[in-house]
Amino acid sequence: MDAETQASIYEKFQKAMHLLEVESPKDPEEEPYKSKYAARDLLNEIKFQLERHIEQSDVITEAGHQLAAVLFYLGYISVETDEPSAGEQLLEEAVRAAPALGPCTVLSTLNALNQLGLVWSRRGEHNRSQHYLQTAETVYQKYKEQVTLKPVDLPDLFRPSRSDGEEKTDDSKEGRSGLTKLEELHTLTLYYLAQAFNNVGEPVKAALYCHNTLSRQLDSSSFDRVEWALNSATLSQFYLPKQMFRNARHHLAAAIQVLNQYSEELDAAPDKTSEQHLANVERFRHREADVARCWAKLGQVLLQCSAERLVTSSPSPPAEPSTGQLFFRQLELGDLEKQMTDTPVRDFEEARKVFLCAQRWIQKAKQYYTLEEHASDHVEVVREHSQLFKALIFFESDLDRQCKMYKRRVDLLEPLLAELNPTYYLMVIRQLQYELAEIYSDIAQCKVELQRDRDKRGQHVTAHVVQKINHLAHQSIKYFDLFLNTLKDSEGHYPDKFEEDLTRPVLIAYFHLGHLYNRLMEIELKPKLANVQKSIAAYQFIIDYCDRVPLGAEKMAEELSACREMARLLPTKMDRIRNAINDGGTVTTDLTV
Repeated sequence: MDAETQASIYEKFQKAMHLLEVESPKDPEEEPYKSKYAARDLLNEIKFQLERHIEQSDVITEAGHQLAAVLFYLGYISVETDEPSAGEQLLEEAVRAAPALGPCTVLSTLNALNQLGLVWSRRGEHNRSQHYLQTAETVYQKYKEQVTLKPVDLPDLFRPSRSDGEEKTDDSKEGRSGLTKLEELHTLTLYYLAQAFNNVGEPVKAALYCHNTLSRQLDSSSFDRVEWALNSATLSQFYLPKQMFRNARHHLAAAIQVLNQYSEELDAAPDKTSEQHLANVERFRHREADVARCWAKLGQVLLQCSAERLVTSSPSPPAEPSTGQLFFRQLELGDLEKQMTDTPVRDFEEARKVFLCAQRWIQKAKQYYTLEEHASDHVEVVREHSQLFKALIFFESDLDRQCKMYKRRVDLLEPLLAELNPTYYLMVIRQLQYELAEIYSDIAQCKVELQRDRDKRGQHVTAHVVQKINHLAHQSIKYFDLFLNTLKDSEGHYPDKFEEDLTRPVLIAYFHLGHLYNRLMEIELKPKLANVQKSIAAYQFIIDYCDRVPLGAEKMAEELSACREMARLLPTKMDRIRNAINDGGTVTTDLTV
């Protein structure tokens, strides 16, 4: 190729890259692809020049290497401008244009294969996407095993100073640039493969590829620390249901260390008032809060799994998937990891240490997710705090202290209801109402158990205790009723059928109401009779709905027989109360709990 043609191609290529990398992000909304289209025109001119030169040559020369790069860029632009079919064709041509393992073509090949993986993933063809990405992985591995020459970065292919066929494979800046790009591309391939394996239902492989991606990013000099920390923390959540607590804790500790490094960079920034700096600080605080929530989730799940093991007397956690223990050798995380155990706890003192650590992380998250600025997320964080207390209660044997922990849950959740507008937060309000109803029911039961212990010591029930238990039961009833009322129309009627995700919650609410009304302790007989009638009505509602709607019976398979039994027995109790009233009675002496 003559020098003049080389210079022309190089000038056009430089302009095309400037349009793609510098001008394109600044394109106006009404012309979002303006710079990309201009770059495509220049690249098509280069493509025509290269193809004409290749037609006149008997061997694949530098022009062939350049053509493979141009085809990749054209395919990339087509994909980015919502022309995936044209992009797919151009990317396939880029892969076929030259040998994949050549130093001057390996980067074009890997770029094209990665893009093809994205194209097919966006079409929902995840197996085909996985095929292209695994091909890219194989090309990288073979290149590393079989080729000793450093790859040439794509822009360097077009420099006029290169003689025809020359390989820039020494330790020059160009050689180092190509090697860096090769590793970056492979890291991107692994990142896409992690998503691909997840899409085809292989989560264990997805987790392994995600970890390997994160590990390679640590080895590189340039990666987004905030995004890295969030990805590491997100990966930790994959390990929780598998009870791989060591892996989960390690990835959370890594996330915090990388965030701490980024925090130091923010502190050292020369201009702390610029818009960019303030945006960086906001992003850091946001993701730091998300990582803190992941730490709290680790504590919650660790407590829950520990409780399940103690109940079932399981000697060891379930076998771990084939990923095994995955650690970041680049990071020293001992101090961060030792703040929370990675093994199931056995008693209250061990559980309390996990709880306190998780609670500190919850408080950290609350500093960012305030009710005023992030209402929905704030509610979720507070509910996570409540769930932490719920997980800890299992390990507390003292009933008085259990009651206090239940009360802490009420104190966390109840104030939120007054702050939320049902117009915008109906689903959240329903969740809070339901949870509060369950908590009050649990406290009432706890008080009943306390009185039974007193009965064994000869300390009979007092009017104060009766009043307290009834108050708690009525609070539970109130919140169940509030929840149920949100499902009624303006005339106070339920729909013929509840949505599937609401069916069991609604029927279980009535199941609780049946139990609560029946357990209320009344001295006067007429209120006692009314409570039993309400109890029967609650059980009958469940029976009628399940007989009418098969999904209801399916959702209440374990409780339905008990409902039928209570609906059969409680009328007898009503008859006894009626007989007592007819005999002139007004009060009962039966106040046993």
